[in-house]
Amino acid sequence: MVLSWLAELSPATHVSIMSQYSPQYRAARYPEIDRPLTAREYDEITDYALELGLDNALIQELDSRHRYLPDFNLDRPFE
Repeated sequence: MVLSWLAELSPATHVSIMSQYSPQYRAARYPEIDRPLTAREYDEITDYALELGLDNALIQELDSRHRYLPDFNLDRPFE
């Protein structure tokens, strides 16, 4: 929905589609979002962005979530 709206505004819109969704805090209350993205879900959304003509979409590799997601179990996850 948001991607189609952005494509309607301008196909030249820059968007970043990131793979590191990580449910935190109250998300655990909702089983449907208390999990990482599946490969299928990520492929669907990235394919959709390209089908819409969002040629300036920055699309990460799915496994990049392991490099860019801080370990929130640490006392200081950003060090």
